[in-house]
Amino acid sequence: MGGRPLLLRGVLALIVLLAGILALQASPAAAVVQTQTYTGQDDGPTPDIYRSDIDDFFYPDGSDASPPVGQAGTINLTFNGTPVVAFCVDARTGLNTGTVQADVVEVPLDTVQARAIAYVVLNSAVTGPPTAAKRNQAAVGQVATWVLDGDLREDGPSSDAAFNAEVAALVAAARAAAATPASLGLTVAAPAAGATSSTVTVTGRPGAVVTLTVTAGSGTLSAGQVTIGADGTATATLTAAGPGQVTVGAGTAGDGRLYRTAPLDRSQATVHAVPTVLTASAAATFTGATTTPGTSGTPGTPTTPGGGTTGAPAKLNLTITKSAPARAQVLRLVRYRITVKNTTKRTATAVVIRDRVPGGLAFVRASRTASIRNGAVVVRLGNLAPGASRTINVWMRATSNVRGARVNVATVSGANVRNRSARARTTFRPLAARVQPAVTG
Repeated sequence: MGGRPLLLRGVLALIVLLAGILALQASPAAAVVQTQTYTGQDDGPTPDIYRSDIDDFFYPDGSDASPPVGQAGTINLTFNGTPVVAFCVDARTGLNTGTVQADVVEVPLDTVQARAIAYVVLNSAVTGPPTAAKRNQAAVGQVATWVLDGDLREDGPSSDAAFNAEVAALVAAARAAAATPASLGLTVAAPAAGATSSTVTVTGRPGAVVTLTVTAGSGTLSAGQVTIGADGTATATLTAAGPGQVTVGAGTAGDGRLYRTAPLDRSQATVHAVPTVLTASAAATFTGATTTPGTSGTPGTPTTPGGGTTGAPAKLNLTITKSAPARAQVLRLVRYRITVKNTTKRTATAVVIRDRVPGGLAFVRASRTASIRNGAVVVRLGNLAPGASRTINVWMRATSNVRGARVNVATVSGANVRNRSARARTTFRPLAARVQPAVTG
């Protein structure tokens, strides 16, 4: 008789242990304690951007939230020395404007609410010198974050009706964008024998902008960017330069990564976000067209009656200039402007620009159809008449770990053109990680 209670206790202990293991497996990522330091002083290098002219804010129960809420906008912080721009998610507590230890946990983006908050943070954070437009954008983003998090009421979160309308529009846009998780798929249809083109199909979230590039092989795309339609697809045409395999790469913005921080002294909690990129690739193999028996010779090669080639005229010297910002932030788009001009009295043929992608940077898009070959953005301009010029813009983005100067070199060449190059130098600095705040006074 005495053995049964012991057996029952053993079974119960085993059940409790298993329940604990399952709970740990189902729980979100554990918090990591980091050092939080406030860096948003008005007279500092990274000032908070906010509005403090809105009289009242309201909690979900309709009671007045002013105070403690005295302003709405971004909060600049560092965590273990890494800068972020954050929004408050606690409208009842004041912000610690010194240094404090804080729990930092990544929020799973498995709900519409979490994805919507990440959307607001990533699209509403502003930095740099404060302006009236930036102050309003930051305030709208902060209040939208409060509404989505349940800190303020959704119907009339403030006493400013016009401001409330902007908040409602942002909340609606965030929920619409977050209705389904970001996704990306890519296929290239198998080309028929002898065909030189194939259809590229991109799938993803409707409205998403996707960048397309040729990452291997020789080919061009009919569009460097496509927008996913309401049916969840978009298409482009891939044209191969000749037989062989051509690989297409695609990239689009993901939902980001959202972090929630809770200071150990129970001061104001915040959220910040980091952008992410989804990528995909697909390849197609093109076969050569059937040749007609009895044909020979090399097209385009002039010959003399005796069979020899004629003398080639001297190659042309085209001018090429290149410009770029002297300074830029990582993870932000940088535009390189390249201009080629034919200052000679002859037509330049088969003109091509090759813009080398510096280490740590990634090609995003170009103003003309472009491909990527051997680490360079390739843009084919065709023929360039005497006195004619062409200007293209190339956008690139530096990864988060890039620091210091990067030199970008563009080269122009052609069938009858001597290679000429131009360069531009840009110094990159860190970007404050995305976050929206609310400072309570």
